Amino acid sequence: MDDLKGMLNELGAGQSAGSGGTGAANPAGTVTALASAIGEQGGLDGLLDQLRSAGLGSQVDSWIGTGANQTVEPQQLGAALGDEKVK
Repeated sequence: MDDLKGMLNELGAGQSAGSGGTGAANPAGTVTALASAIGEQGGLDGLLDQLRSAGLGSQVDSWIGTGANQTVEPQQLGAALGDEKVK
């Protein structure tokens, strides 16, 4: 997890810093929020386990495999992770 968080932070640092908050106007803030959210779920493994437990196992497995990635609707993410976290 620390390696991923470091890479995400470096990615964000390379973008326009913008003024506070998250979103397209502040990519660094978005990356920081994403890294924080992943950490709160127990790292990538914890996040993927939580999505699998919510019935999204085939989608998760498609992201890790070599084939086409399956999509997940925002409502499905909200149900799995909580609507506030997805926002």
